[in-house]
Amino acid sequence: MVDVFIRDDVATFLTFLNAVPGPRTHEVPPTESRAMMAAMRDVADAPVGVLAVNREIEIPGPQSIIKAQIFDARESREAGPVMVFYHGGGFVIGDIFVYEPYCAEVARQIDLPVISVDYRLAPEHPFPAAADDCEAATRWIAESPGGAGV
Repeated sequence: MVDVFIRDDVATFLTFLNAVPGPRTHEVPPTESRAMMAAMRDVADAPVGVLAVNREIEIPGPQSIIKAQIFDARESREAGPVMVFYHGGGFVIGDIFVYEPYCAEVARQIDLPVISVDYRLAPEHPFPAAADDCEAATRWIAESPGGAGV
């Protein structure tokens, strides 16, 4: 057995989540599960806060436009490294709205632009749609210094 350390604040939050009545995200259809995640956003994360850049962009995708969002603590900077973020949710739930507070905080803490990619979700778009979108977005960002607006 592995000893696992869980901070007291994290343990308290997990206890709270486990005590919330109702079904769990894996027990309901994807659309309902997505709504549950969105509703928890402001419970689980700090506010987005002020950033110099927080705007949506569109990336050409293999089947359609891929929406993305840029977060940056600086208003402008030379072309350089960025963090490309793919939200959680197993390619089924989650979106850039749910992870907006996280991406904003990362951009502030590491002083790099963060580009959050809103890939297509299953089951509406079966595998490999999400992976194809993620690859296309990564290639576009890598090949477009300044084209992503960063």
